[in-house]
Amino acid sequence: MKKEKNTNILAVKKSRQWFWLPTVVFLVGIFSIILLLWVNHLTKRDHVDSLMIDAIMDIEVNVASVHLLLEEAIDGNAGADVREVMGKMDEAIQYADAILNSGETEHGRITEPLKDPDLRAHAEGIRQDLMKFKTIVLKRLQNLEKSEIGLVADHKIKAIVLELNRKVEELDDLIGKDKVKEWEKNRQFFAWIIFVWIFIIIATIASFWVYEKRREKTAAELRESEARLAEALKIARMDAWDYDVIRDQFTFNDQFYTLFRTTAEREGGYIMPSARYAGQFLYPEDQSVVGAEIQKNMETTDPDYMGQLDHRILRRDGSAGYISVNIRIEKDANGRTVKTHGVNQDITERKHAEESLETHA
Repeated sequence: MKKEKNTNILAVKKSRQWFWLPTVVFLVGIFSIILLLWVNHLTKRDHVDSLMIDAIMDIEVNVASVHLLLEEAIDGNAGADVREVMGKMDEAIQYADAILNSGETEHGRITEPLKDPDLRAHAEGIRQDLMKFKTIVLKRLQNLEKSEIGLVADHKIKAIVLELNRKVEELDDLIGKDKVKEWEKNRQFFAWIIFVWIFIIIATIASFWVYEKRREKTAAELRESEARLAEALKIARMDAWDYDVIRDQFTFNDQFYTLFRTTAEREGGYIMPSARYAGQFLYPEDQSVVGAEIQKNMETTDPDYMGQLDHRILRRDGSAGYISVNIRIEKDANGRTVKTHGVNQDITERKHAEESLETHA
């Protein structure tokens, strides 16, 4: 019973180990997935921010190009193309729309609209100025004469261009600062995830180390307990054995072979069929007594049945002896006896003493 209890304790601890292992793997996997998803999010966000910055720069370049082409047209440059001027203007407005609401740019598609309220306010201001700029440019293209009216329009155009450049640079600077803040938040988030990840791994390693130490201690205690049990059986001249009914096999130990004055090496191991055991170790006249007890073990319907009998044995050195056998049965779900467990005790000296007393009586 004590051995079964120790075995159950080890089984419970082993089940706890196998409970923690998939749990830890699951947690590490979850945090790994979170990290991968977050890295993917950051990559997309960084790509969108880069496209926005490129679009802002393109707005600034297009505004400068429109202004330059307009001045060439005013100066009478025959190469100045009105359609090119308006095309550059429309591209600048398109880039502003892409920044505000997502859309195509020269460098790729901005997939996410600008969400920050302050940044949107700046971007909307740029778009409004672009629309004003377009209106004034159209009017100026319709009247390219260097009149007083034209000079007033030119001053307005220069003022809007300067204002657009200021707002564009300001928006570029704000997006850059927002990007730095975002990276700082992400750095803290990453640090927290990595900390938890490392903590789980360290805690797992520590728990396995503690488990292994406890397992070694339990195994040592079990070995010590088995050694004390073996010593106790040796002192009491006892041994334990098991019999598998289905396989027709006895399982013995060193104490059993000591009682029968032989060894496992000599007998070919600890496993032995019942016919060989009966032929080598049972006293011929007592085989019927042993057979009758075995029949009781097979036929009883009591799952708690325990048998007991004394009989003679033949030792390997040719001498005879007496043993007292206590037997416990084990049944399956169908009520069949599938195993028996027994303990033998050498009672040879006691039997000889009893016979001597009977002789002198």
